[in-house]
Amino acid sequence: VAAEIALRLIETLANDETMPELRVGIAFGTVTTRMGDVFGTTVNLASRLTSIAPRDAVLVDSAFAEELIRSGEAPASEAEAAEAAAAAEKEGEEPPTYRFGLQPMWQRPVRGLGVVEPWLLTRRDGAP
Repeated sequence: VAAEIALRLIETLANDETMPELRVGIAFGTVTTRMGDVFGTTVNLASRLTSIAPRDAVLVDSAFAEELIRSGEAPASEAEAAEAAAAAEKEGEEPPTYRFGLQPMWQRPVRGLGVVEPWLLTRRDGAP
């Protein structure tokens, strides 16, 4: 759901010249809540991803990317998606449908968190 919301925000607001540039960062993990606020490493990582995200783009952390792959929402790579489609075609079956694409980005040090490898989240062609 978070991936869908993030991409819809980008898709909806990217062409609205009255809005500032939009950047989204998503991290997967536990958080601490207190009086309506959230704290913790996951929150800090999402904030750092937001600050390094390209304009009108969504960056996710490795844990979020792994969860999308595990749940079948995204392929581990475009090569894997192509292999799965070829295997399904060979068997006369429907190829797997992935809603999202993930592209590994540059590894970079992030203040207070060490080196992180963000992933660029996109909607796959033909995905709902």
